[in-house]
Amino acid sequence: MKENICTIIGVIGAFFTALVGGWDSALVTLITFMSVDFITGFVTAAMGKSKHSVTGKLNSKAGWVGLAKKFCILLMVVVAMRIDILLGTTYIRDATCIGFCVNELLSIIENTSLMGIPYPDALKKAIESMILKGIDVSVHNGSINWNQVKADGVQFAILRAGYGREAYQKDQRFEEYYRNAKAVGMPVGSYWYSYATSVEEAKIEAQVCI
Repeated sequence: MKENICTIIGVIGAFFTALVGGWDSALVTLITFMSVDFITGFVTAAMGKSKHSVTGKLNSKAGWVGLAKKFCILLMVVVAMRIDILLGTTYIRDATCIGFCVNELLSIIENTSLMGIPYPDALKKAIESMILKGIDVSVHNGSINWNQVKADGVQFAILRAGYGREAYQKDQRFEEYYRNAKAVGMPVGSYWYSYATSVEEAKIEAQVCI
């Protein structure tokens, strides 16, 4: 019986790990922050200073809602992972984890501030370093010095591939931007600017983009 339970737990754990893209530092950090946020939220509620209830005290409904939100955060990581697989990229899932880590860290700081614990400058600098800086570019941006862009702290670029339903509407600099951005080691993504007003038109535009 004990072995069966351990086996079931192992299978569930492996399945979950595969869904979220592996048990790496990004996911461990996110789950750690989520746990600390929940604990500090519980402590502030015990002190009567919770921001999630009218009275500021412990509230079972608020607790369950908080847990449900954190579960949905993990579901968003799963979605981001699948988008990475679909697009053949590797950064969307990590960016999602980092984004939610920042949100959880801000909530932790808010909770601890309610307890009277000061907000260290080191944490402020850490939050700033965790926020990814990116740019959205198209032919209208003209010639781009990607080495300078990277030196300015830009960490990723989203490129317009084109627009509309005709092949000639491909962005004239898309391939140039993609090639040069990759040459300096910058992660890139792309999008097709849509004018579709129906499913049929959207399918036509998607086919042109592909």
